[in-house]
Amino acid sequence: MIRKTAKVLVLLATTAVAVPYGVALLSHMMWGWPRNYRRALSPRKVYMLNYSLLLQVKKVKYTLLKLKWMYFYKNAKANRLIKDLKFGSNNNRLDMYMPLDPAGLTIPGPRPVIVFLFGGSWSSGDKDMYGMLCSELADNTQAVVCCPNYSLYPKGLVDDMVQDVVDCVDWLREHVHKYDGDKDRIALVGHSAGGHLAMMAVLELVQKGLIHNPDSIIMSSAEAALVTSQSELRQASSFTQSFLFEDGHFAPSSRSSCIPIEGTSSAGSGSFYMVQDRARQLSASSADDKQGSDTFVVVGDESNGSYISDREAPSIGSIEEVDVPVVDQEEKEEVEREEEEVEVKEEEEHEVVEEEEKKEPLIPEVNIEMTKEIQSHSAGSLSSIKLVIGLAGVYDISDHYDHEAWRGIEDVSKMARAMFGPQHFQRFSPTFIVRHLPKNTRLPAIQLIHGDVDIVVPNSSSMIFGKALWENGCRNVRYSVIPQCDHYQICLDLMDPASDWHSIVMGEIMQAVKYHL
Repeated sequence: MIRKTAKVLVLLATTAVAVPYGVALLSHMMWGWPRNYRRALSPRKVYMLNYSLLLQVKKVKYTLLKLKWMYFYKNAKANRLIKDLKFGSNNNRLDMYMPLDPAGLTIPGPRPVIVFLFGGSWSSGDKDMYGMLCSELADNTQAVVCCPNYSLYPKGLVDDMVQDVVDCVDWLREHVHKYDGDKDRIALVGHSAGGHLAMMAVLELVQKGLIHNPDSIIMSSAEAALVTSQSELRQASSFTQSFLFEDGHFAPSSRSSCIPIEGTSSAGSGSFYMVQDRARQLSASSADDKQGSDTFVVVGDESNGSYISDREAPSIGSIEEVDVPVVDQEEKEEVEREEEEVEVKEEEEHEVVEEEEKKEPLIPEVNIEMTKEIQSHSAGSLSSIKLVIGLAGVYDISDHYDHEAWRGIEDVSKMARAMFGPQHFQRFSPTFIVRHLPKNTRLPAIQLIHGDVDIVVPNSSSMIFGKALWENGCRNVRYSVIPQCDHYQICLDLMDPASDWHSIVMGEIMQAVKYHL
């Protein structure tokens, strides 16, 4: 009996170590950079990597949806979908989706144009997967929808991908009239990595404009004041009464726990409700941090003082007097010598660590040419983009790399390599770029939508980016948090009207398109 028990315990212990480490080794052999073995095989990293891979099993629930989108794309009618139109300097292709009326007939234009940019860690995905989503977007917004492929890693790096987005906008400005689209009313909608690329494309065009025509990029004080007043008017008179850059929550069900936003119209959606939960409680505690406007609140942000410690600092009268022992000179010198020895030892250890890091860098250096300047062949590309909508987007590459490291996947993820390595993370981080733009830089309206149970890209990504935009003077920024919505639901639920979050997320997009386009 004891022998059998011992065998079982040995087997369990071996399995608990051998299986996770085997999975980690296989993952690094297939996708990773196995140069820093000490870090890659640390117990925490190994088990977090296994946990992250195990979570991928949840995607099995989308198997039926995958079969549906494959069937849809293969059998879509010509008046709905025009496939594989060539565009851009990198020889990619795009699809065009036409909105149809209930009778299945094409709706005459000119109509606004939406560019949908899919996600996939800058290394996976294809326009063929998003036919159902794009057709839903087209019908609900009455817009022509364009879905381009872009140069995924390793075919391209991030500057190639951004160039593809700019090339797509240029192509639309030249050709979209053939499909009853209005070249001067374009919205970019991106999920995850697609949200990052949408913002990067806009910011690259902005930076190009600052060099060649700064007067067209910087708003005057009068214009900035007008934009602010329009933003406040929109908040007061429309669906945004609850929040413009506020921690607003929507619920897809449980109507009894929600109330309609007072004085608003759902524009046919009937699904705009605000949950009176922690958002109300927290915004009340941070009300003192609002500066002259109700349209910007970062709930629970330590930087603006809404986190209050429950420990109060002692008053002067409460500090007791204590006796300070007298230390003679010899003891003082001995203590100083010991401190110097400790400092020398720490410096030596630090030098050893630095040498090891040079031998085994956190991310191996990538030998690359300097990132190329983004080219636009249409002078009006930036002015054509009236709206950018980010669905669970990545806006700070350094922060997201840290999050990937916390999840144990930074080596198997393609993000760092697609960004040219860590020395270029800031260069391709919209949050960093916005913080260094001149005040009151003219930007399109920006809508940030994020689920609050997103473990792939935390909703802090959108919140911090929105705050950076607001501090720059961008008043056309709106931030929506969807409770109990994860990274995949916020996008894939748009394909099926019967899914949990379709009406909520689609409603947000519809309202933004209606208002800004």
